[in-house]
Amino acid sequence: MRNGKQKTAGIIPALILFLILFIQGCGHNGSPVTPAAPAVVVSASPGTPPPQKGTEYNPNPSSMGNLPKFKEHFDSPHEESDYYVRHGFDSLNQGKIDEAEKKLKKALKAEPGNFNVHDGMSMLYYESHRFDNSIECCTKAIKIAKDTDMYEQLCPTTVLVRRGACYLNLKKYDDAIKDFDEVIRIKPDFAFVYYDRGRAYFGKGDWDKAEADFNTSLKLDKEQRFKSISEDYLKQIAEKKGKQK
Repeated sequence: MRNGKQKTAGIIPALILFLILFIQGCGHNGSPVTPAAPAVVVSASPGTPPPQKGTEYNPNPSSMGNLPKFKEHFDSPHEESDYYVRHGFDSLNQGKIDEAEKKLKKALKAEPGNFNVHDGMSMLYYESHRFDNSIECCTKAIKIAKDTDMYEQLCPTTVLVRRGACYLNLKKYDDAIKDFDEVIRIKPDFAFVYYDRGRAYFGKGDWDKAEADFNTSLKLDKEQRFKSISEDYLKQIAEKKGKQK
């Protein structure tokens, strides 16, 4: 029982930080802004539309006011971890990958069970195309969230969809689809995940399922962020299905 209380106590401060980070990614009405498709670095197959460049969930601590000034002494491991997480995200948003990695590793050393640390590390590795490392961090973050009953609140639009995107980049289409299916189970109106699952089915040559997902993405994507690229995929699918007749 005592261990359970300690786990719960440990996640509350981390959850507060996560909520602050998440709010900045919301519109003025408080609704989450649908992320654009993450950059894909695998070589496209002949005739495949170039992957859409964009940004995914990307917390910006600098928008929350002044970051904590330089500190050497902390009152608790979580305070130290939180400090380096915020500075790590700030460096990441500035494109300072090496600096961000050093800060996030300090956060990890201070508090290995901090969800936000593994979320940040997974994002860093994703952005620097180290997909296997990103998958490992996503998996650790998912385990932490499950152990504290925060899985469905914390994971679908962050580490779960990011892990699926990593598998997609590595052409591990079945693993990617498994993660995307889980995101859809929890967030059935999340347009971005249908777009990415459509790309996974496209990679497998499953034209019917890919077509259905691209159409669903277009229907749900009110801001039409995927309109052009999805229509390119749908055009290719129609051509491929026509050749099969």
